[in-house]
Amino acid sequence: MLEQEGVHPDNADSEGQTPLPSASLCGNSEIVKMLLERNDVNPNTRDETGRTPLSWSPVGWVSESDNNRDREGRTQLGDWVELRSKCAMVAEKPLERNDVNPDTADDSGRTPLSWAASYVRRKIVEMLLQRNDVNPNTLYR
Repeated sequence: MLEQEGVHPDNADSEGQTPLPSASLCGNSEIVKMLLERNDVNPNTRDETGRTPLSWSPVGWVSESDNNRDREGRTQLGDWVELRSKCAMVAEKPLERNDVNPDTADDSGRTPLSWAASYVRRKIVEMLLQRNDVNPNTLYR
Protein backbone atom coordinates (compact mmCIF):
# COMPACT_ATOMS: atom_id res chain seq x y z
CA MET A 1 0.00 0.00 0.00
CA LEU A 2 2.86 2.39 0.75
CA GLU A 3 4.05 2.02 -2.84
CA GLN A 4 0.72 3.33 -4.18
CA GLU A 5 0.74 6.82 -5.63
CA GLY A 6 -1.26 9.24 -3.53
CA VAL A 7 -0.87 7.30 -0.27
CA HIS A 8 0.30 9.62 2.51
CA PRO A 9 1.53 7.53 5.47
CA ASP A 10 1.68 10.53 7.77
CA ASN A 11 -1.96 11.62 7.47
CA ALA A 12 -3.78 11.81 10.78
CA ASP A 13 -7.21 10.46 11.63
CA SER A 14 -9.90 12.46 13.46
CA GLU A 15 -8.04 12.00 16.77
CA GLY A 16 -4.73 13.23 15.37
CA GLN A 17 -3.33 9.70 15.24
CA THR A 18 -1.10 8.74 12.31
CA PRO A 19 -0.21 5.16 11.36
CA LEU A 20 3.13 5.34 13.21
CA PRO A 21 1.78 5.76 16.76
CA SER A 22 -1.00 3.28 15.99
CA ALA A 23 1.61 0.69 14.99
CA SER A 24 3.62 1.59 18.10
CA LEU A 25 0.61 1.11 20.36
CA CYS A 26 -0.16 -2.25 18.75
CA GLY A 27 3.42 -3.42 19.24
CA ASN A 28 4.04 -3.97 15.53
CA SER A 29 7.78 -3.36 15.20
CA GLU A 30 7.85 -4.38 11.52
CA ILE A 31 5.36 -1.69 10.50
CA VAL A 32 7.06 0.84 12.77
CA LYS A 33 10.37 0.07 11.07
CA MET A 34 8.82 0.29 7.59
CA LEU A 35 7.25 3.68 8.35
CA LEU A 36 10.40 5.08 9.97
CA GLU A 37 12.46 4.18 6.90
CA ARG A 38 10.44 6.72 4.94
CA ASN A 39 11.35 10.39 4.71
CA ASP A 40 7.69 11.46 4.59
CA VAL A 41 6.87 10.14 8.08
CA ASN A 42 7.54 12.44 11.02
CA PRO A 43 8.64 10.40 14.06
CA ASN A 44 7.78 13.30 16.39
CA THR A 45 4.17 13.84 15.30
CA ARG A 46 1.99 14.55 18.31
CA ASP A 47 -1.62 13.32 18.53
CA GLU A 48 -4.49 15.23 20.14
CA THR A 49 -3.12 14.40 23.61
CA GLY A 50 0.37 15.55 22.65
CA ARG A 51 1.78 12.01 22.70
CA THR A 52 4.41 10.96 20.19
CA PRO A 53 4.88 7.48 18.70
CA LEU A 54 7.73 6.89 21.16
CA SER A 55 5.49 7.69 24.12
CA TRP A 56 2.94 5.13 22.88
CA SER A 57 5.48 2.33 22.50
CA PRO A 58 5.56 1.29 26.20
CA VAL A 59 1.81 0.78 26.31
CA GLY A 60 1.13 -2.05 23.87
CA TRP A 61 -1.60 -4.57 24.48
CA VAL A 62 -2.46 -8.20 24.07
CA SER A 63 -5.16 -8.53 21.44
CA GLU A 64 -8.66 -9.35 22.59
CA SER A 65 -8.72 -11.97 19.84
CA ASP A 66 -5.90 -13.93 21.50
CA ASN A 67 -7.13 -17.25 22.79
CA ASN A 68 -4.46 -17.40 25.50
CA ARG A 69 -6.70 -16.31 28.33
CA ASP A 70 -7.83 -18.28 31.34
CA ARG A 71 -11.49 -18.78 32.33
CA GLU A 72 -11.66 -15.36 33.98
CA GLY A 73 -10.32 -13.66 30.84
CA ARG A 74 -6.90 -12.94 32.31
CA THR A 75 -3.90 -12.95 30.04
CA GLN A 76 -1.30 -15.66 30.54
CA LEU A 77 2.15 -14.75 31.90
CA GLY A 78 3.81 -15.69 28.59
CA ASP A 79 1.68 -13.07 26.83
CA TRP A 80 2.96 -10.33 29.15
CA VAL A 81 6.56 -11.39 28.63
CA GLU A 82 6.02 -11.32 24.87
CA LEU A 83 4.28 -7.92 25.13
CA ARG A 84 7.22 -6.42 27.03
CA SER A 85 9.59 -7.70 24.37
CA LYS A 86 7.41 -6.27 21.56
CA CYS A 87 7.20 -2.89 23.30
CA ALA A 88 10.99 -2.73 23.61
CA MET A 89 11.47 -3.61 19.93
CA VAL A 90 8.98 -0.91 18.95
CA ALA A 91 10.68 1.74 21.11
CA GLU A 92 14.08 0.80 19.74
CA LYS A 93 13.13 1.73 16.15
CA PRO A 94 12.49 5.47 16.61
CA LEU A 95 15.51 5.77 18.89
CA GLU A 96 17.70 4.69 15.96
CA ARG A 97 16.81 7.92 14.13
CA ASN A 98 18.72 11.14 14.76
CA ASP A 99 15.64 13.33 14.38
CA VAL A 100 13.59 11.76 17.19
CA ASN A 101 13.12 13.80 20.33
CA PRO A 102 12.95 11.16 23.09
CA ASP A 103 12.12 13.70 25.79
CA THR A 104 8.97 15.26 24.34
CA ALA A 105 6.33 15.77 27.00
CA ASP A 106 2.67 15.23 26.15
CA ASP A 107 -0.14 17.61 27.16
CA SER A 108 -0.13 16.19 30.70
CA GLY A 109 3.63 16.72 30.97
CA ARG A 110 4.53 13.02 30.73
CA THR A 111 7.57 11.95 28.71
CA PRO A 112 8.29 8.60 27.06
CA LEU A 113 10.48 7.78 30.10
CA SER A 114 7.57 8.46 32.43
CA TRP A 115 5.28 6.20 30.38
CA ALA A 116 7.88 3.43 30.18
CA ALA A 117 8.45 3.55 33.94
CA SER A 118 4.73 3.49 34.74
CA TYR A 119 4.24 0.40 32.55
CA VAL A 120 7.35 -1.21 34.07
CA ARG A 121 9.08 -1.49 30.68
CA ARG A 122 12.59 -1.93 32.01
CA LYS A 123 14.30 -2.31 28.63
CA ILE A 124 12.73 0.90 27.34
CA VAL A 125 13.66 2.76 30.53
CA GLU A 126 17.24 1.54 30.14
CA MET A 127 17.38 2.58 26.46
CA LEU A 128 16.10 6.05 27.30
CA LEU A 129 18.41 6.55 30.26
CA GLN A 130 21.44 5.71 28.10
CA ARG A 131 20.77 8.80 26.01
CA ASN A 132 22.11 12.27 26.74
CA ASP A 133 18.95 13.96 25.44
CA VAL A 134 16.60 12.44 28.05
CA ASN A 135 16.13 14.26 31.35
CA PRO A 136 15.36 11.68 34.06
CA ASN A 137 14.37 14.47 36.45
CA THR A 138 11.40 15.68 34.42
CA LEU A 139 8.28 15.51 36.56
CA TYR A 140 4.83 15.57 35.09
CA ARG A 141 1.89 17.58 36.35
